[in-house]
Amino acid sequence: MSASGKSLEVMSPETTALEITLSPRKPKAIEGVLTKEEFARMWRAAQDAKDRCILALGLLGLRASEMADVTSDWVDFAQGTITIPRGKGRKPRTVSFEYIDLVKGMVQAYFHLHDRLGLTRQAIWSRVRRMARSAGIAKRVTPHSLRATAATWYAQAGFSAQALREHFGWDHLGTAQKYIEQSGATALREMREKGTRIF
Repeated sequence: MSASGKSLEVMSPETTALEITLSPRKPKAIEGVLTKEEFARMWRAAQDAKDRCILALGLLGLRASEMADVTSDWVDFAQGTITIPRGKGRKPRTVSFEYIDLVKGMVQAYFHLHDRLGLTRQAIWSRVRRMARSAGIAKRVTPHSLRATAATWYAQAGFSAQALREHFGWDHLGTAQKYIEQSGATALREMREKGTRIF
């Protein structure tokens, strides 16, 4: 295995340095990502507005600790954004809910009536696991699964690595690239755009 994380092809004694090529590794599956059907089942399994708000915030890519801390003061209803003042690494970031109807309706309805979720990080984890069990989802589902699901769906929709990095508050573009590679959306999108010019 090379330092770059790519495996070297097997060499014969006659192989020269110029003949050595690197073969890219297939990206590992991202654990806990939900299908749209599984997410819909979890939405139906939600018992109250807090459950649905957790799912909505998860689809915005919030971490469990951010969900526990979010207050109505973070929500800009006119702009359709939530500004997280202390994300990972203490860096602020702003996420938009303006263009996702399901999330927009839930976030606006909940935070017009309530100042905060009023749940600890552990309580959020418990609620997510309960909703997954009630929805009949066998795989392990956590609040991070909701965040990974959002990142996967955004990558499939064609978000760039830089847009994903900013939205999810990642330190490195490599994290965003992992979701883009896993989605396989880049090749499909470019084939639609450029395929007619190949031959």
